[in-house]
Amino acid sequence: MGRALRYIAFGDSLTVGTGDPTREGFTARYRGMAEAALGRGVVLRNAGTNGATSGELLQFLRNEGDLRRGLATADIVTITAGGNDLIRSAMPYLNSRDTGVLKRSLRTFGGNLRQIVRYTQLQTPDGKSPLVILVGLYNPISMLPEAQFWIKRFNQQMVRLQSRTVRYVDVYPAFKGAESRLISDDLFHPNAEGYKRIAECIAQSVPLTSLAEGAGIKKQ
Repeated sequence: MGRALRYIAFGDSLTVGTGDPTREGFTARYRGMAEAALGRGVVLRNAGTNGATSGELLQFLRNEGDLRRGLATADIVTITAGGNDLIRSAMPYLNSRDTGVLKRSLRTFGGNLRQIVRYTQLQTPDGKSPLVILVGLYNPISMLPEAQFWIKRFNQQMVRLQSRTVRYVDVYPAFKGAESRLISDDLFHPNAEGYKRIAECIAQSVPLTSLAEGAGIKKQ
């Protein structure tokens, strides 16, 4: 079997699993998929915070030495961020129609995310880095034409950070046209089926064999 993999889920309410009555979210579902595919246990630590922007997540990471130490020994890290940055800038934009508000939010998000990812890439005790998975944004407000444009630009910030150990997972297509089936009653967060789709997108986009390789662990 080999030792259990260490999985840290860090991010906003999507990491928490808000909107899912089963409380599993995508994190517990993905852990189950990884365990089944790799034939070994996966220990999940969920460090999600409801309503957190990328700046608040970065500050949390700076202040939590225990979490940083956990990242230094993790094998898998998933990150969800950006949705609250976009939401908090959307209302001022709708009131003023000043795209500068959204542009500033986009730049701030990109800078914060780079720093968050940098914390996961610090030298570990064994000289290896975890496999970091950046979960992209879907569009819960498809009735707003501008939303699609800006969500794609926020996702592009994640695409730019890809490397050998950092992967981006695009969940946008999985939700497009299926919002009524995948979004919860709060009209923003995924429901149980939506979180299942996110977990499936991760498993399909990041082959679990590469997960083991990226974590520096040989499949048993």
